[in-house]
Amino acid sequence: AVIEMGMDFKGSIAVLADIAEPDIAVITNVGISHLENFPEEGREGILNTKLEITKNFNDDSVLVINDDNDMLATVDMKARGIKGRLVRVGTGARCDYIVKNVEDNGISGISFDIEHEGETCHVELPVPGAHNAINGGLAIAVGCLNGMTMQEAAEIAAAAQPKEMWLTHYSPACVKPDVFSKEIRDIFPNTVFPKDGQSTELRFSEENG
Repeated sequence: AVIEMGMDFKGSIAVLADIAEPDIAVITNVGISHLENFPEEGREGILNTKLEITKNFNDDSVLVINDDNDMLATVDMKARGIKGRLVRVGTGARCDYIVKNVEDNGISGISFDIEHEGETCHVELPVPGAHNAINGGLAIAVGCLNGMTMQEAAEIAAAAQPKEMWLTHYSPACVKPDVFSKEIRDIFPNTVFPKDGQSTELRFSEENG
């Protein structure tokens, strides 16, 4: 199972890590969201909180990170006493999975190459935004860690089609989010702007388990 975890204060990921006990964990970014909850530590506090996902790691566990992020690039698992191993994904030469030749094709998506242990694979991702090349690289790395080849993981990524997107909250800086609804639906036509109490049912096709 793929489980997304969100944080807003110290200890919030630790609670979720106790529930999920992940074997492989991915940290995509350390930004400034919820920075107000870390007045003394700043972004270091956000990094430390996100690293709580490794709380129950053992020697076989794997942490996959976006090495292009300035905070994540500083992670040293041994120095922090974190069990398992670290896999770096990014554009730098030291990365285990190197993302390069990124092309932004607008609303239709992006393409990029990913290199690992001397092998290079081309990826077509039907998700807009050049930043998603790193996200795609992180996903491919996880696929490989689960026994896939890069080509197999890339083919699955190429077939991905978001069915529906729910926008459940907005940045405080976005005073009138409804103004952007048309632009959002131009990118994702099946975007839902839910109201309090609204629910949906998740359906999984048989071919995807």
